This record gives sequence, structure tokens and C-alpha cells, in this order.
Amino acid sequence: MCFSFFAIALTIAGIQFFLIKTFYVEQLENPFQLTDPNIDNSEFAKNYEKAINDMMTGGNNFQSIIYILMVPFSAIGTWIAYYYTGLKRFNFTEHIIINLYYTAQTIIILSLFTVLCAMLGAPLTIAATLVTILGFIYQCYAFKKVTEETYIETFAKIILSYIIVGLQVLILLILFAIVILLLKATNII
Repeated sequence: MCFSFFAIALTIAGIQFFLIKTFYVEQLENPFQLTDPNIDNSEFAKNYEKAINDMMTGGNNFQSIIYILMVPFSAIGTWIAYYYTGLKRFNFTEHIIINLYYTAQTIIILSLFTVLCAMLGAPLTIAATLVTILGFIYQCYAFKKVTEETYIETFAKIILSYIIVGLQVLILLILFAIVILLLKATNII
């Protein structure tokens, strides 16, 4: 049941991306404009701005895959945060389910919110910031309801889980870099 709910959420996110890319493309062109187009800016600033815009556009193309891959990372993060701070009521599989439901609900609500912001002409950077803040607040609320802890305890554990997710990503990036270096050293790539 939770996987079909997650699939519906990914479908809605795909529709949201299609709507934004089709009808509100002007808001995607320079969402992180750092330079003034009327002033001759340094080459570095222009290249930096282009790199950020390319990264954001490329990330949107793989949005569903990123959502799918983040669920296990967030489940590991919340499981470790709750397990090692004393709440051992939920096992790892239950944390996967909790994170699937939370992520699905967040994707649905925030996809609709993003389309609404685009229709109202709000810059997508502002919409993305609001979406991130609202998603964090909703995650704290959902975990507070599930764990029946205080808001402060829940907030602290969610922050800890974000740190754990960040460490997981950092470890994976380091491992990826090591593999690339080894492959280059052996002339495989």
C-alpha cells in the first residue's frame, strides 16, 4: 500500500515538473541569477552561475530517482537517530515505511504548492525555500505524532537524522572518488 502511495506521489511530481518546464520555463531559465545582465561581470561569476543553473536543471530531470534513492538514506538517518537516543520502538523496516509515507505526502503537497507558486508568478527560488521549510516542519510534525515525543525532542532527532544523512552522502562521495581514482590509476577510464 505505501509503495503505491509513493508511486502516486512520484507521478504527481512528474506532472509538476512537466507543468513547470512546459508553461513556466521562463522561471527555470535563471533561477539562481547571481550576476547583473546589465554589467560586465567576471568570467568566474558567469561560469559559477551557469554551473549552478545546469546542476539545478539536471537535478530536476532525475527528480523521481533522487526521491527513491533518498528514502533508504533518510530511513537509516531516522533509525540511527531514534535508536541511539533511546527510542527503540520502531525497527529499521518500520522506519523505511514511515519515511516512505512522509516522503510521499511531502512530495504531493509540495508539488502542488510549487505549481501554485509558479502560477502566481513567485520566483522558484523562493518557492523552493518555502517548500524546504514546510517539508521540514511537516517531517517534525509527522515524527512527533508517530513517536509521541515532545516537539523539542523530535526537532533535535530530525536535525540529528539530517546530519546522519549528510554523513552518509559524504561517505558515498568519498568512496566514489576513491573508485574513480583507482580506475584512472589502472587506466580503466
